[in-house]
Amino acid sequence: MRKRKAVKIRNRMRIEKNRIEAFSDGVMAIIVTIMMLNIPLPGSYSRESLTAFLFNIAVFFVSFIVVGAQWVKHLQLFTMCRDISEKVLWRNLLHLFFLSLMPLFTKWIMENPGRVLPAIAYDVLFAAVFLTFHLLHNAVLLDNKRVDEFRRRLQNQNLRRHFSWIAFSLFFLFVIAVVAVSFFVPAVSIVFFVALPVISSLFNLWVDGRGGFKKAFFHRKQKLVG
Repeated sequence: MRKRKAVKIRNRMRIEKNRIEAFSDGVMAIIVTIMMLNIPLPGSYSRESLTAFLFNIAVFFVSFIVVGAQWVKHLQLFTMCRDISEKVLWRNLLHLFFLSLMPLFTKWIMENPGRVLPAIAYDVLFAAVFLTFHLLHNAVLLDNKRVDEFRRRLQNQNLRRHFSWIAFSLFFLFVIAVVAVSFFVPAVSIVFFVALPVISSLFNLWVDGRGGFKKAFFHRKQKLVG
């Protein structure tokens, strides 16, 4: 009797995992589509209009990289996990909430080129996306302690915890310095705050994906064959 209940719970968790993956993929696909549709077409063929159009495409590229990096990390995380708890479900929704605001803040930058406040607000949103995924990642790790790959990640995370706080403090001080400089030279802060999400997303994707992407698909391949 207990075995049957365990099997039912395990099957229910698998269904929840498939549903959370499908829902998250759909939300991210809609986010990218909305951002693309928000790109205004040039009103004329003048040099100013075409330059503004290229700027908007560049802003869309930044947001596309951010959302794409989150999708790849989300794929790696949920491909290797086995169990999904209610905490993971709600943290995933919280992560998608902030990620779904990306089209709005992207449009804000497009409509206000050269303004510092939209660029800073965009990075605050990016920080919220990064933080909520970190919370989601930790919840999945705790729910899948028995999985070898997640056990290794949990051990490495405990070893890096002290160094991460030092790095975060230094980065926070650097951001404050850039904000202070932005009141005198706005162009510096705009370039920094627009480039930061791309550099950070690609760097985190490279660090987290060293071998993780191959292991994720190898795990899925073994599961399908088995």
